[in-house]
Amino acid sequence: MKTNKATKLMMMYGLAAAMSMDEDIYSSHKEFTEDELNRMKQVKQKRIKTIIPKNHKEFFYGENSVWALNKKNADRKAKSKGYLCT
Repeated sequence: MKTNKATKLMMMYGLAAAMSMDEDIYSSHKEFTEDELNRMKQVKQKRIKTIIPKNHKEFFYGENSVWALNKKNADRKAKSKGYLCT
């Protein structure tokens, strides 16, 4: 199999890069600093924005609610979710 110069150079640089890497990169255990832990906690505590569809009304079925255009569609959605038993 013939190889051109570009392929040989890529293999040479790839091997050199693999040999020069530290073994710490491949370990699965990493200790986080206090700053990193605080940043992760802040990300977890952000509130998720609730999506309210336009022109929809909220219909309540006990403690649960369904967003729909009208009562008929709301009943159908509630029945499929198991909120309404008929």
